[in-house]
Amino acid sequence: MDNSEYGKTSMSNTTPNTLRYRIILPALILGGALLLYGLLVGTQPELTHSKSQRQPTTIRATTVITQPHTLRVNAQGTARATTETSLIAQVPGEVIWVSPSLRAGGHFNQGETLLKVDTRDLSVQHQKAQASVVRARAELTYASSELTRLKALMAKEMVSDSALAQAERAQAVASAATLNAEADLDQAERNLERATMVAPFNGRVKSEYIDVGQFLQPGEVVADIYNSDSMEVRIPLPDSQLAYLNSEIMLAGFLINNESSAVTLWASFGGARQEWQGRLVRTDGEIQAKSRMLNVIVSVEETVNKNGVALPAGLFLNALIEGNTLNDAVLLPRSAIRNDSQVLVVDDDQTLHFRDVEILRFEEDQAVITAGLRPGETVCVSPLQYVVEGMPVSVLE
Repeated sequence: MDNSEYGKTSMSNTTPNTLRYRIILPALILGGALLLYGLLVGTQPELTHSKSQRQPTTIRATTVITQPHTLRVNAQGTARATTETSLIAQVPGEVIWVSPSLRAGGHFNQGETLLKVDTRDLSVQHQKAQASVVRARAELTYASSELTRLKALMAKEMVSDSALAQAERAQAVASAATLNAEADLDQAERNLERATMVAPFNGRVKSEYIDVGQFLQPGEVVADIYNSDSMEVRIPLPDSQLAYLNSEIMLAGFLINNESSAVTLWASFGGARQEWQGRLVRTDGEIQAKSRMLNVIVSVEETVNKNGVALPAGLFLNALIEGNTLNDAVLLPRSAIRNDSQVLVVDDDQTLHFRDVEILRFEEDQAVITAGLRPGETVCVSPLQYVVEGMPVSVLE
């Protein structure tokens, strides 16, 4: 079959009904889709717009209260004796007895005998001095009586002026000799007393340099001792800490009105914490050249604490010194401080606002504020991570 015959056959198969279905059916489908879209758009719910509200953040807060507050300074220092001296031999002689207390670290009481020197040579000197006094007094008695006799004869013109003058001279020489003999006797008695060395105060021995059988010379050091009834602690402080103490002691170097500040001292001693009480009394006369610090002196009069432990010289101590008292201070936790010198104040409308304050110092877990807050205000103490000015909050009671 040729091509012309094939074309005729195809056209004869495409009827008018077939063409009608191919055109009408897509049109019906498109119209139905448009109708459905119109229904959906016409019946959709209307959207309503509303403002979003920020939820308040729950915080912890405290009410500002002004109150007196005593500043305290923490420091360290070393205890030492207020009075330290050396026992020095005043008379020569052999040491015949030494007290068991006269050893390094030994305790002794005031008036206690610490050492004895052989007194035999000193006793001989004392006896000679006594004999000289007896002889001098006898010579003085004779010269005085002779002068009296010559004066009586002179009244009767029975003696010459030269004889009377000689008698007066003899009486004066005898009087001087008597005074000299009595002085020698007094010296001999003191030497006998000095042969026995006694403790000048209650104290302890730092070091000793003698023993029995040693021959002492005048001026020789026997031992170094210190008074254990009165101790002091020398505490170096920087200028920043000195500002918190009594200004009087800073200006004059000591307390004129005797209003000394209380100081608590403590240390680990003998396996336990021991405490002593002292008073701040003065400062050193100069600032240390290397450290640029000034030493303050704490006096400890009660060197034996309530546990019966005596404060030993050389012990390193912690000290808590009471300083100036602020009349209207505000104390807040460290968590309330933001940006080094700001706090968050809760307003009456329960919103947060930044406030600049003056912080005098930090004490352990609290800040001492001197300006910037009024009594009755509410301050946030919660450590918030993100804060916006005017942020709404809910205060947790």
